[in-house]
Amino acid sequence: MDIGIDRAWTTCSDDEIFTGVFFGYGKINPNIPNIDGDITTDAPYGGIYGTWLNECGVYIDAVAKAQRFNNHFNIPNVGLITPSESVDYHQWGVSVSAEVGKRFYTCCEQQPSGFFIEPEAQVAYTHVNSANYNAADLTRITISDANVLQARGILMLGYTLNQCGTFFEPYVKIGEASQNTNGGNLNLNQLSDLSYQPNLDGARTEIGAGFSYRVADNLQVHLDYVAATGQDYNIPWAINAGIRYIM
Repeated sequence: MDIGIDRAWTTCSDDEIFTGVFFGYGKINPNIPNIDGDITTDAPYGGIYGTWLNECGVYIDAVAKAQRFNNHFNIPNVGLITPSESVDYHQWGVSVSAEVGKRFYTCCEQQPSGFFIEPEAQVAYTHVNSANYNAADLTRITISDANVLQARGILMLGYTLNQCGTFFEPYVKIGEASQNTNGGNLNLNQLSDLSYQPNLDGARTEIGAGFSYRVADNLQVHLDYVAATGQDYNIPWAINAGIRYIM
């Protein structure tokens, strides 16, 4: 869930620029096959963003974000770490992303409304710093820095109701993403022969749906649902809810 505050600027050519800040909180509960126990990650974050939008529906969006990952796991037995394990550790991550897209309406009015189709493309880079902790048997476990580069393409189909002071915009979307990771190795006692490197590289398919609703002239809420499936993992659901206040 996130909340943000932004401000709209109008250029001499009637293009619009939005600048703002946002803060939020996320939680992850992964399900790892053949491993019993509880694994959770709490992730508060904050950042800044800017959006440029012209009259033709073309937009460019840039975001910079910092995030803290508070990791906790409680596992009865994971082989090398015995007999049981309960660990808390944290990592910091920073990311930057850029997105470009264009919205095509089936009708052209001063206040666009009706069905629309919107293709968009995004590139994003994330860096997560290293961490270390001691296991129950005093084994020293070190996680190296990780870098993630991702490219996404999404096609959105929706409907804009923008009449008589009412703004409501439901949509569905489908997309494809490709990810490349470097680092993130997990080493036991810093021995290279006792290491594990998670592999999240490859492509995944995403589907989703959501809506935006304007509560007041300067207050808007949104809800977004996404599910994804990749070669080595599935994300059955991810929900993003937010509030935007325009100064």
